[in-house]
Amino acid sequence: ARVSGSTDNLLYASYWDDKLEKHWFDDGAARLARAVDKALPDEANWTVFDISENGDAWVIFVSSPINPGEFYVLRKDMKRLRKISDTRPHVNLKSTSMPRRIDYTASDGLRLRGYFTPSIKSPETAPLIVMPHGGPVSRDSLDWDGWAQYFAFRGYSVFQPQFRGSGGFGRHFVKLGHGEWGQAMQQDIADGVSALEQIGLVQTTTPRSIVGASYGGYAALAAGTMSPDAYQCVISYAGISDLPRFMRQYNTEDPVDAFVRRIWAQRINKSVESETDFWHRSPISYVNYLKAPVFVIHGTEDEIVFPEQTLAF
Repeated sequence: ARVSGSTDNLLYASYWDDKLEKHWFDDGAARLARAVDKALPDEANWTVFDISENGDAWVIFVSSPINPGEFYVLRKDMKRLRKISDTRPHVNLKSTSMPRRIDYTASDGLRLRGYFTPSIKSPETAPLIVMPHGGPVSRDSLDWDGWAQYFAFRGYSVFQPQFRGSGGFGRHFVKLGHGEWGQAMQQDIADGVSALEQIGLVQTTTPRSIVGASYGGYAALAAGTMSPDAYQCVISYAGISDLPRFMRQYNTEDPVDAFVRRIWAQRINKSVESETDFWHRSPISYVNYLKAPVFVIHGTEDEIVFPEQTLAF
């Protein structure tokens, strides 16, 4: 939510669908916002970054899937946007690639979506990178993603599946991911790749890699070990490989640790505290099935996913 700097009245509340949506509470601000929408490209997402003390000027931040971001000043009396800076002036905007939303159905009938960013060099024949997000209660959207744009610039196409358990699609959708680590959540990713093949965006012979960080790293390692023929390359950045080890990093005598551990137990195994179940959902337990080369990255000071997860793998 955003409030007016001078009165503390609510201006708008915002949320992400594919794009950033806003609900306006102030009629005058809403009229101004419609003018801003008209002035900006259709793919743009924008927020009010700051407001002058008298409320006569806004600083707005504008980004899009093909633009990492710009700041503008909007003077209400002049009704004109004036650009004041770029967040990443070194990025050549002509070398970015516009993603598109892909709607598909999971094997069990659940309706899902993902985002496909084509290679800017040879989209018809480009190798594919599948990039599941972290969280897992997180999501991707149609806004700037530096990893996806970098890979597209380097000649890859990128697919970002919004598997069950992702955030931003309602509580029920989050709960559908509970107990599905390494199972339905993993299948949702595979079903997304199959949908790309059916649409004709990739071929069955297209080389493919899977890249992810945190939970996305878990999903990458799980794909490499639990479906070893699916990918020719696996990259995990701070990924979880050993769920029993991950759960043991929380001290049950500490109330905060115990609270967080209960959240993870709920998400991973529907609150059933079973080391055996956790082990069977762990990529490290299937490491002997691995065929693809794996590149692992981990920061030594990571306090969320401990570096031992990567060292053990």
